[in-house]
Amino acid sequence: MIAPDLAQAAHPDAADKPALAMLWATHVQQTENFSYVSFDDLKRLAQDPQTIEAADPKAAKRKAPAIAPHDGPAKTKEAALAHDRYTMLWADIDSGNPALSDIQARLQEHGIDSYVIYSTGNSTPKDHRWRVLIELSHACAFDQWHAMQEYLVHCFGGDPSAHRAQQVLYAPFVMPQTAGYYSHAIGEGEPLDPRTASLAEAAARYREQMEHKALQEAASASPAPRQCGPLQDGQQSPIELYNEAYSIDALLGHYGYKQVGKRWMHPASESKEPGVVILDGKYYSHHGSDPLADGHTHDAFDLYVHFEHGGDMAAAVRQAARDLCPQWQKQRQRDYRQQQAAAESEPLYQGTPLQPVSIADLLTNPPKPPRFIWGELVPRGVVTLFAA
Repeated sequence: MIAPDLAQAAHPDAADKPALAMLWATHVQQTENFSYVSFDDLKRLAQDPQTIEAADPKAAKRKAPAIAPHDGPAKTKEAALAHDRYTMLWADIDSGNPALSDIQARLQEHGIDSYVIYSTGNSTPKDHRWRVLIELSHACAFDQWHAMQEYLVHCFGGDPSAHRAQQVLYAPFVMPQTAGYYSHAIGEGEPLDPRTASLAEAAARYREQMEHKALQEAASASPAPRQCGPLQDGQQSPIELYNEAYSIDALLGHYGYKQVGKRWMHPASESKEPGVVILDGKYYSHHGSDPLADGHTHDAFDLYVHFEHGGDMAAAVRQAARDLCPQWQKQRQRDYRQQQAAAESEPLYQGTPLQPVSIADLLTNPPKPPRFIWGELVPRGVVTLFAA
């Protein structure tokens, strides 16, 4: 059910949705039977936000309608990317406490004339937080949409989660205790055309700059140090064999990385920034949450060590040897057996050889009395055994 005061906003039938629409969920937990709203609908909602009875913003968000910036059939990442039709730009500005007029001025600087700005549920009179919605004249594919979202986050200091493929945002709402300081602004100009807008061009340049910077850092980084063990003449190590058998690109897809332009986003990235670049078949990461972001370049085997063996290099080498290089494994086993045999053949005592003495010599030339280091129990210069 759509809340009564919002019933006129949402279009419950997919066949009846506007030409350029955003997916609408009556609450964030909804998983099917979605509706759609137009940008004009969102303008009306910002002017007359829904009132939600709740003790705090967290509780209110569980009841608040959610919007996805695309017109796909569902709000999951898989559905959004498969549909590949994004219909709105947006940003969350949760820091810096900017004035509403400052945000409007920055939008105008970027040639953005049709927009909605409204206070978010966490906004307070002393800490303003804003959500900015930007109308598009045409839908665009994820890659271009993501580049513009990334640039908006950079320009406004916004929350980087806004350029996640599946990220949803809350529709305008207030609580009775916050309604007094809710604010909004609406731009009534022409929608932004992603095919020709200067913002789209600036976003493309910004992405190229970030990629160039990342590639420069990767080019100056040294390979990660590691050891594999001695090799026979002409013999390849399990590491070399693994790198020949598996490509970096294939492993990145296998381990859940998302390619964005020329960069990749780590599956555990908290910033949702694509912080991994591949240069000459080597992996270089800027992700703070990535254990391989250590200032070095890495190869396919390093990914295998990290993801399959939890960073245990020795275990990874043994497994790769069993899988790819049985001769190397056998040689290592032979070397180990030879070392054990050599160790067992060594004499237990390797000090000064013992000299035979005569009992008569001991009687006629007795040794000097020992000097003790502890009472008369532990003589100096000899081994003492204690037993009890």
